[in-house]
Amino acid sequence: MKQKFPFTPVGVNEKVSSLYAEDNAIVEAEAFAVEQNLNLWMEDNFILTSEQLDYMDSLGPVFSEQTGEHLAYAFRHRLPVTLTKGDINSRSYKFIREEQRKSATYTPAVEPIYAESLDYYIS
Repeated sequence: MKQKFPFTPVGVNEKVSSLYAEDNAIVEAEAFAVEQNLNLWMEDNFILTSEQLDYMDSLGPVFSEQTGEHLAYAFRHRLPVTLTKGDINSRSYKFIREEQRKSATYTPAVEPIYAESLDYYIS
């Protein structure tokens, strides 16, 4: 049986670390799965409540398709993926924000250093 992780910042980090420790074929299979059906992939990989599943469904197909594509890209390139959760008591409504970060560092006589990450924030 496949291991399920808590849907917390630590759980997401553990899932990504576990995945990136695998060979390229396993990473590609996970990338393909998340790209094809984000909601099913989430349910197969994280411990989610019925309320969390309902909320994810309520975000609609655009969220599922775009998030699946972005996660697949991150997996294929073994990019950092993080989750940050806000304080549930301090919000007036719940939302998810995705941030894709790209950076380049240039110095004389040295090849540029490129970095990317994919970060999710749940209010």
